[in-house]
Amino acid sequence: MIIEICATTLNSVINAQDAGADRIELCQEYLIGGVTPSLTFTLESIQNSRIPINILIRPRGGDFIFTDEEFDTMIESIYNFKNYNINGFVVGFLNDKNKLDSNRLAQFRDITKGYELIFHRAFDYLNNQDESLELLIENKFDRILCSGSTTDSEQGLKRLIYLKKYC
Repeated sequence: MIIEICATTLNSVINAQDAGADRIELCQEYLIGGVTPSLTFTLESIQNSRIPINILIRPRGGDFIFTDEEFDTMIESIYNFKNYNINGFVVGFLNDKNKLDSNRLAQFRDITKGYELIFHRAFDYLNNQDESLELLIENKFDRILCSGSTTDSEQGLKRLIYLKKYC
């Protein structure tokens, strides 16, 4: 089993690797769902981590329906973080109908070539998960982080098993 820990402080990065985590998802403001970490925090984490770091790219908490300006901010963040020793990016976004935009998926995969690309818990809010899973596979996303469309993965276990078989 691969263990990935969401880390929001330098102490949590160090604790995660010392406890045997395999990789880290770096973010800040966990209580609002997580946002893109600051460059200072990211550089401190890279300097102190012995395990791969994936960066959450999310301009704000709340829903996952972003404006064009917020998408521009996300893309700029990716380009900035590509200058440092990171493993990949964690993104998630929906359109106003709680569906995926295949053009946006392709855009994000294109700008993250050579890095892992993970779709995060926005997946739990999709209206068409089976179709969306196909789109994520077609666009070569590496993983999906979700809880099985419930508040926690233990309650969503049956759905998670279904999604795993679907792949």
